[in-house]
Amino acid sequence: MHQGLPHSCPREHWRDSAADQVVVLLARPSTVDISTDELLSVLSADEQHRVARLRRTEDRRRSALGSALSRSLLGQWLDLPTTAVPLTRTREGKPILTPAAASSGPWFNVSHSGDVAVSYTHLRAHETKANL
Repeated sequence: MHQGLPHSCPREHWRDSAADQVVVLLARPSTVDISTDELLSVLSADEQHRVARLRRTEDRRRSALGSALSRSLLGQWLDLPTTAVPLTRTREGKPILTPAAASSGPWFNVSHSGDVAVSYTHLRAHETKANL
């Protein structure tokens, strides 16, 4: 996880709980002390390409931050470096864990609007949807 990204409670607390949990990371791109280039460095080539297609600088930053938040949280859960989180996309373009990684959960979603980027992660095997 990049040290400048917001983070959640330690992973061991998630695994110890038998109850369903949803972890929400919320960040304002204007207050996160990480450059857009640094955010992009933790994303896959596909994610970087998707961000680059956005016209406005603030949209690119918000999108990169949302994806980096999800990767950070998923990396903690899967005990993987942020850059190694195995993601793919549905036909509709929604990011998901690859089938092999998804067998142990979690479901996640990312949303961004205005000056807010949010990553919602459901730590059990239930699909999570989020819209701002």
